[in-house]
Amino acid sequence: MALTDKKRRFVDALLSGASNRESAIAAGYSEKTASQAGSKLAKDPDAVSYTQLTLPTSDLVEIS
Repeated sequence: MALTDKKRRFVDALLSGASNRESAIAAGYSEKTASQAGSKLAKDPDAVSYTQLTLPTSDLVEIS
């Protein structure tokens, strides 16, 4: 799958400090399903990759 506009908006909201649920609502998902959508999007490979590309290098943590 590709990074959709909704996924991008979700990640942008998440990086601004919003919770998964709040980020899903900001991205345009229904308030009724926002918790489930946020949980799913937080694990989505496209969203995770975009998050890693968007974070400043100083915020990245090396896992050994």
